[in-house]
Amino acid sequence: MPIIDGPPQLLLKTNYPSLLTLGLNRINDMSFQHFVQSDFPGLAGYTQLCDGFSENALKSQYTDGDELDNRVWANGNQNIEEEPSFFYDSPSVTLASHVNMSWSFKTYLRFKPDGDDNIFVTLRLVTWSVDAEADFNGTWSLLSGSSTSGPDDSNNNAFPKWSNVFYNQ
Repeated sequence: MPIIDGPPQLLLKTNYPSLLTLGLNRINDMSFQHFVQSDFPGLAGYTQLCDGFSENALKSQYTDGDELDNRVWANGNQNIEEEPSFFYDSPSVTLASHVNMSWSFKTYLRFKPDGDDNIFVTLRLVTWSVDAEADFNGTWSLLSGSSTSGPDDSNNNAFPKWSNVFYNQ
C-alpha cells in the first residue's frame, strides 16, 4: 500500500477558495493504492465511512457515528487486470475566522470476481484521521496539536455498515 501523492500534510490555502485542507491538488492528500491479485478477473474499489465534524463561523457539519462518505465507491471501481485500485481524499473546511475539523475514516478495499451471482467482499481496511484547527489574528495560523494519522492498513473481511450518507459540502 504505497502512499503515492506524498505524505499527508495539513495546509492553509489563503487564496480563493480559502481552505484548511489535507493536501492540495492531489499533492500531500490522503492517497494510496493496492494491487489486487486473483486467479479470477473482477472489480475492486474503495468504500469509505467517516465519523466526525467540521465547523467554521458560517457552517457546521457533523456525522452521527460512521456514515457513508458521499457514495458507495469513493473513486469508482476498477478492473483488477488493468490497473491497481487507487484512493485519494482531501478533507477541508472553508476559512472563516476560526475553523476546526476532526474526522476519522475507515476505507474498505473490496473485490468482486466477475459473474452475475458474485458479491463484493472486503480484503483490506485502511484507517486514518485528521484533527486540525486554525485561527485568524491578522494572518491565518494552524494551531498546535493539529495532526493527521495513518494510513494504517490491515487485513479485514468485515462489510462496511452505515445507516446515513454524509454529503460534505
